Amino acid sequence: MAEAPPAPSAQKEGGARPAHSRVNLPVFAGTSVIIVAFVLFAAIWPGAAETAIFGSMAWIATNFGWYYVLTATIVVVFVLLVALSRVGRTRMGPDHSVPKYNLFTWAAMLFAAGIGVDLMFFGISGPATNILTPPDAPAGSDEAARMATIWTIFHYGIPGWAMYALMGMAFGLFAYRYHLPLSIRSALAPIFGRRIHGAVGHVAEIGSTIGTIFGISVSLGIGVVFLNYGLSALFGIPNSIAVQIALMALAVGITIVSTVSGVDKGIRRLSELNVLLAIVLMLWVLFSGHTHQLLNALVQNIGDFFSRFPGMMMNTFA
Repeated sequence: MAEAPPAPSAQKEGGARPAHSRVNLPVFAGTSVIIVAFVLFAAIWPGAAETAIFGSMAWIATNFGWYYVLTATIVVVFVLLVALSRVGRTRMGPDHSVPKYNLFTWAAMLFAAGIGVDLMFFGISGPATNILTPPDAPAGSDEAARMATIWTIFHYGIPGWAMYALMGMAFGLFAYRYHLPLSIRSALAPIFGRRIHGAVGHVAEIGSTIGTIFGISVSLGIGVVFLNYGLSALFGIPNSIAVQIALMALAVGITIVSTVSGVDKGIRRLSELNVLLAIVLMLWVLFSGHTHQLLNALVQNIGDFFSRFPGMMMNTFA
């Protein structure tokens, strides 16, 4: 294992937890200015904002799609090599440390605080969209129907979780083993050394914070629209912006309460409840529908996914 990267002056020898710090004013101010400016731009000129956003996405996909695909492939290979080698046995904290929660609890918190909303939404809309507009087969064909679920599994499967694992390793290793601040800049310490405590670190954290806020906003937006539609279908509640704003405020309120309550009383219990409800829903769909057909499709989709995974991983549709 490489030598520990340079730590800030507040580092304590033998400590198992990263030091807490005050609000980082350069990062807070920079992030706030950019986010507020973007929100005002989108609110005042929604048409121009939509054109700019989708135009930027198209330009990036056209010119840097290869880079994104290649990066995802490298991350998957790297994470697998770490997991299968002796390096993978390195503990995130001190050598005597043990996990605070069991596997189910950790997995529940990962899903509930991560892509749980996206899975509920795109688990349904993803295959339907891939049948109607498949990336590599005629629309509505048998091949499009077969690949629809496989592409959905791919998008929410190994590549995404490999990226999460890479960031988790970077956070955990440098914060809990090397006692650096629990932030993005700490993962850059082996490259930039003590410069992570200056402008380099500020820029990295501003970028990561903006990305996190935009990502959470998308999940929250999808969730409230999805929930509003369900409430409208079941109870006749109007499908409107006002209801969606109220649902968003409720979701933010629940998040704040669960966060300030601590991991044990708030996030942990809420996450476990969410996953248990999702399991109940999954079992209800399985046993109230065409059980044998669903199980056959599940086995076939898993087999198709792993047999086609290498080609899908490097596919740029050039």
